[in-house]
Amino acid sequence: MKTTTIRKITLSQLAMSFKNVRTVQPSEAEDAMLEASIAAHGLEQNIGVEAAADNLFLVVYGGRRYRALASLCAKGVIDGDYKVPCRIMDEDEAIEASIAENVARVPMHPADEFDAFAKLIENGASERDVADRFGVALAHVQKRMKLARVSPRILDRYRQGEMTLEALTAFTLTPCHDKQIEVLARVEHMLNATWGDTPGTIRRMLTETSVRADGRLGSFVGVEAYEAAGGKVTRDLFSTTTTCYLDDAGLLERLAQDKLAGEATKLEGEWRWVEPMLEMSWSHAQSFARVYPDQIPAEDDPELVEELVKIEARIDELEDRADENEADVEEYETLYARKEEIDAVLGQPTYVYSADARAISGVILTLDHAGELKAECGFVRPEDLPKEETTADTETTASADPASGLDTDETADDGEGAEPPVAATPLRIVPARPVTSAHVGSDGKVDAPQTVALRQAGLSAALADDLRAIRHQTMQAHLQVDFDVSFDLVVYTMCLDAFRSFYAPKPLDMKLTAPMTHASKEHLEGTVAERMIAKCKASLNLGWMELPRPDDFKALSALHFEEKQALFCFATAFSLNQQLSVDHHANPVIEEAGRRLDVDVASCWRPTSANFFKRTTKDVMMAAARETISDAWAEEHKGQKKGQLADAMEAAFSEDGRSRAGLRKESAERTARWLPEGMSFESATATDTNADPTTSIEDIDQTEPVADVGTDEADDAADPSDDDEELPAFLTDQAA
Repeated sequence: MKTTTIRKITLSQLAMSFKNVRTVQPSEAEDAMLEASIAAHGLEQNIGVEAAADNLFLVVYGGRRYRALASLCAKGVIDGDYKVPCRIMDEDEAIEASIAENVARVPMHPADEFDAFAKLIENGASERDVADRFGVALAHVQKRMKLARVSPRILDRYRQGEMTLEALTAFTLTPCHDKQIEVLARVEHMLNATWGDTPGTIRRMLTETSVRADGRLGSFVGVEAYEAAGGKVTRDLFSTTTTCYLDDAGLLERLAQDKLAGEATKLEGEWRWVEPMLEMSWSHAQSFARVYPDQIPAEDDPELVEELVKIEARIDELEDRADENEADVEEYETLYARKEEIDAVLGQPTYVYSADARAISGVILTLDHAGELKAECGFVRPEDLPKEETTADTETTASADPASGLDTDETADDGEGAEPPVAATPLRIVPARPVTSAHVGSDGKVDAPQTVALRQAGLSAALADDLRAIRHQTMQAHLQVDFDVSFDLVVYTMCLDAFRSFYAPKPLDMKLTAPMTHASKEHLEGTVAERMIAKCKASLNLGWMELPRPDDFKALSALHFEEKQALFCFATAFSLNQQLSVDHHANPVIEEAGRRLDVDVASCWRPTSANFFKRTTKDVMMAAARETISDAWAEEHKGQKKGQLADAMEAAFSEDGRSRAGLRKESAERTARWLPEGMSFESATATDTNADPTTSIEDIDQTEPVADVGTDEADDAADPSDDDEELPAFLTDQAA
């Protein structure tokens, strides 16, 4: 190692060296930051130089520092005699040192920046002072200081490289550390995953009751108008005016309705009626008859026709040329593109609603998916449909009632001089197709049916996703050991494809796909149903799958029928679709299959503070308490904060509410079986007295999980003592 010589050299003796490897210069903002730092703290790092002629020293590395000093000198902050600490290098090490200086440098970690800024602010400096001293924008300091809202546990995870800065800043949406830690636990499996949108998932979980500013209503109303009306906005470090969250969904909806109503007034007088509606469902549109516009043929524009004739003549000339150059090719392409434009204009018809059509129809003014105004025209109410009246003594044209705005039909008399009736242009009207499932309130507001169904059940979208996954896993655990139901479901599915005329015929095309459950993964771990599924899978005969084709098929064919049944059932359960019974358009076939299986969700899953009660409303908790415990218990606990009430509900609705919450025996029996709306399956015995389920919860833990249905062996039970300790008591024979 060579001896390092450090010497203070006057600033006026320094100049840039051509050996400095940095050619792409930093931004002006970055240079300003360095300049401010030197002015506030002095030069804290040496500059590398090599000696040159005329008592000059050339800067090999530290060029940015040298330029910052020169700028400060030009501004009069320092003078030319300022002493600069420099490392004197030999010529042969100059370029290597420049490379090492620029490549090995590591910028300060954002968390360390936060610590440094925080210490200055704690000592009395303002955010503006910190920004000035370090030469950074005030917004940069404010963003770093927002990290103070993040739990130290989460900040440590970031320091250790276990999450991205985008994921970290998503947690700044709430100052509540408990809620941050709760969400962190739910996204633990996603932190280092290459799939999915982890920051987006964190924001969704932290803002389940908020609305994105760039959504339909937020885009239509605008953040400024929302805030002017007193609405609260939640932002994280990266939020802009459109990527923040609007906390008061009710206020936002009212503002949107008012604005839409104002836009609707601009169309009044042009149509029979105008109705503003934030969201219009397909089923609501079908409840109206529909009148359509008339097609008006395109009229020739003399100027365009003349231009087109000239273009076509020139194109013909270019095509006939034997030798063409680049200019000819470019001209040909330009002319041909213009020809296509003119052809499109001349051949494009227009569509116009006639005065008669406007007189009987109206407009529903709504919003599209991007929050832009969308006018759905030509809707006709039943009472506005024109009526045709014909008698033996008179002839009439198509008429409408006087209120419609159309001319009332006049009867043609037989008197002399009477003019013959003028036939009106018939209106093209499609009758209404009413659908009874439209969710239209008394105020005319139409809600998305799936949203209505969940709201009535007291569930948020995120909570419903998790409950749906839990219910799905529980039914899978039952379905995988019941050949009768599995076989019927697969045959039913195959027949839907085989006998529908609109489905293209194929030799055989079935694909089993597992529904997505990643977002609810933590709620599916360690459950009774998970252990049931794992135990069943371990018992399957899958050795044949290791053989090459077609030997694998031959080996499968040679399996005992009971082994094939087990494989059939497991594969059927694998592809089972998820749903809650309260979902809009919940598939009744799945519900019927669940009833036949006699799926006991309450024995496989219990609502806790974390997985349910803290994620629903106090009203839902109070209703459940009054229904299953007593009004007195509910009155005693209704004054508690939501978190305390959720903990009390968990104890009362556990498997042993008597010891954990001091409930009476009858109340504890009810709470131990209570489930949120949409989670349970109606008992098969209540709907089908002839039902004969081959598997019950008590049978699930047997050594042989599948029996040959329809034989005497179906009722034979294996020794239940093998793995009783693996499952809760209610799944063993001792529970009886």
